[in-house]
This record gives sequence, structure tokens and C-alpha cells, in this order.
Amino acid sequence: MACTSDSYATVADYELRTGTTVPPEQQDTVQQRLNDIAALIQLYMGPCASFVEAMYPDILISLTCAAAARSFSTSPGVRSESVGSTSVSYVDYSAQRVAGVEPPEADVLDALMASACPDFRASGPSVGELGVGWGGNNRSWAADVDVWVASRW
Repeated sequence: MACTSDSYATVADYELRTGTTVPPEQQDTVQQRLNDIAALIQLYMGPCASFVEAMYPDILISLTCAAAARSFSTSPGVRSESVGSTSVSYVDYSAQRVAGVEPPEADVLDALMASACPDFRASGPSVGELGVGWGGNNRSWAADVDVWVASRW
């Protein structure tokens, strides 16, 4: 499906999936939000994007529309609000987030990537160990230099 129009979704897709009619004066704003979300999704999928796009274009449209609808319906940082007895809870940003892709989309994208390109490891950030030996008479690992590298891919 390669993202030729800068987005996985159009305003018409957004209206169909959300049941919302976008007024003409807001269509540019909605399309830009869809474009932004599609770009973040592509960034998240990295080298697996073209495989997922080819296999699951409709799911990418749905994810993009759902993320856009959520972004328009909530205040930044607020997860839920109540009027009676006044209750507000905030988004927990300690959960894994990559480039603005929220956990609901990330879970689906991870599953799509695992299906579309199984050799690609979509388990998120990981830590690897690189040992650098100094040689000499002391060959124990503790005497070597340890360097920890965090890598998404």
C-alpha cells in the first residue's frame, strides 16, 4: 500500500469509521492529524512497514482513524474525567511508548509485524552486552570492560 498520499487514511475513511461528519473548515486539520499519525506508525514499524502495508492496509486505516479520533476526544495527558465528585486520572507515560504510538496501537502493530515479517523482532527496546577485552594475563570477564547498548532494532 506504500503511503503515497502521506497517510494511511483520508478524511472520508475517518468519517466512515468514526461516524463523524467533518465540517469543510476542519478537513485540513483532520487530514493533517491522520498524516501525522500515519508517519508515526511508519516510524514505529521501521523496516517492516512495507510488508505490513502490503498485507494489512485496512487495519492500518482503522488504527490511524482510531488514534486520530482518540486524539481529538481527549485532553492531552488526561485519560479519564468525572463530573460527579470530581475525579481526574492522567496518562501513565511510564508505559512503553515509541514516537507517540500509544500502547493500543503498539500492541496491534507488534502483532502485524510478527505476522508480516516474522524474522523481524518487534518486542521493543532491548539491552545487549558488548564485552571489550583488554588482553594481558587477566582473562576473566570481570576484568574486561562492559558496555551496555540499548537498541530498538
